[in-house]
Amino acid sequence: MDETELITSKGRGVWGGTTYELRLLTSSRTYSDSLHQATRTVLRFMLEFGSKSGSDRRCFISDAARRAFIDQSFSDLVLTDIPEAKREPRRVISPLQTIVGEYMSSVTFVMDYLQLGFSDYRFNMYSWPTVTVQSRTLSQRDEAYKNAICALIGETLSAVDEYLDKGLVLQFKNGSSITLFLRVGRDFPGPEVAEFHGPNTTFLIIWRAGEEPFDL
Repeated sequence: MDETELITSKGRGVWGGTTYELRLLTSSRTYSDSLHQATRTVLRFMLEFGSKSGSDRRCFISDAARRAFIDQSFSDLVLTDIPEAKREPRRVISPLQTIVGEYMSSVTFVMDYLQLGFSDYRFNMYSWPTVTVQSRTLSQRDEAYKNAICALIGETLSAVDEYLDKGLVLQFKNGSSITLFLRVGRDFPGPEVAEFHGPNTTFLIIWRAGEEPFDL
């Protein structure tokens, strides 16, 4: 997955008695399949607002939804569009890349989901992934499944990415991999398919059921 961001507007507004500096950004994420033969681009519309005490970022599926939030939340609003000729795209590095080169430090089988730890980072997977070891792919129904995943503790992650066809793929230096399919049916039991947490359990990525580009 490749992502770029463009700042399209800047300004300020008042929310709850506090004046915030505002930035409107458009995120463009391009996903490919594992063979790099097909691509799909997803747009997200971001709002950054900050004060002297901190900052926040919100994501919206459309410019109209973002505008509605701004109009409802802010008063004394002043926004200035940046001319297209002066908008500079910025490549965004996925938070997933922070764990490339880390070894898998823990595997936890909770009652109905799986946790994978990488130092201060972890995945919560609410749909059971497959694990491929020595060209053999195992699912949760296979007797050797748990042992195969636990055997990857201590193995170093060499690559991680999101593919249209395979979903989330964690590739290890020894040739093994863990693959989580991100396209789920409407009967999926929860709104989240998986979460990626940073230090202090901060949410870095949440994959939601039915969300682009993995919607059915």
